[in-house]
Amino acid sequence: MQMLSLRQAFSGLDTEAKTRRYRELWHKAGRFEILPDYPLHLDLELSGVCNLHCSDCFQEALDKKKLGLMKTSLFQQLIDSGVPRGLCAIKLQIRGESFLHPDLFSLIRYAKDRGVLDVQITTNGTLIREDTVDAILHSGLDGIIFSVDVRHEDACSDTAVPQGYSHVPKMITALLERRKELGLTRPWVRLKASTDGSSPEVMDSLKKRLVEAFPLADIHIVGSIFNFKKDQDSYPELRKNYILNPCAYLMQRLAVFWDGQTTACCMDYHGDFGLPSVVDAPIETIWSSPQLEALRKGHLLGRRESLPICKHCHLSVESANERISVDETFRNKLDFELG
Repeated sequence: MQMLSLRQAFSGLDTEAKTRRYRELWHKAGRFEILPDYPLHLDLELSGVCNLHCSDCFQEALDKKKLGLMKTSLFQQLIDSGVPRGLCAIKLQIRGESFLHPDLFSLIRYAKDRGVLDVQITTNGTLIREDTVDAILHSGLDGIIFSVDVRHEDACSDTAVPQGYSHVPKMITALLERRKELGLTRPWVRLKASTDGSSPEVMDSLKKRLVEAFPLADIHIVGSIFNFKKDQDSYPELRKNYILNPCAYLMQRLAVFWDGQTTACCMDYHGDFGLPSVVDAPIETIWSSPQLEALRKGHLLGRRESLPICKHCHLSVESANERISVDETFRNKLDFELG
């Protein structure tokens, strides 16, 4: 595996060429061919809090008293230190609902103005209003992922969402139609739904309904609802039915919670990997920390089944019988390209 300096890799490139190079390195890192000296992507938790209370979500296992919103100064620090070192992309969500952050749109603009190539966000859509639509379209956001499924609809009936869940598809449609009216290609829009049924027939039926409901969306994804409970397989008999491959996340990206605590991915929703906080160490130090190096080594040596959290996770696995990855089952090619 080759160690790579991102400063050197991007030196002298204009934005278009840098974007192409970034995507090339993203896939090489995901195949464990290279290890960049800085994460290509950061998942930044603008809000640890969520406005919904879905019964089977890991949010219900979190200590609500210890959740909050990321400070603007911390966000800016991460962007200002990251971009010169090779940071290319950010996603503004991990465990909570990012539209709860009052400075959301100014933070998106800050990241774009400082040179972040790809800014994405995931949302349940319940906080979007008519006046939010144009703000989204003109914010500089590159992609927005709407999580739409029956769990959110059920949760809306038990929480303070005055309009009810029917408000969400209306706002998504308004966003898509307004984007078309303005002739924009950004942000791309991804619709993601989950179902209890895992048969091809159930999946195909749900995806068909999703496409019919939102024909102007760029990507439609359907997946099985997976188990977020700690120390349990995310899918039934995961290690029996699937081969656990080395996880690409360890080579491509790092997650930073609202308070600066870091972790390798959202499956470690309690921060049990024990990575340092950005309050105590810079990202580049955390990226090469003994904890992350041990995780990478364990994955490369085929010891993932002995690693807590990783052994229960469905990311970077493939069917033991059909050699088809979980990601390939539920995602299309465009989704892969967007990362």
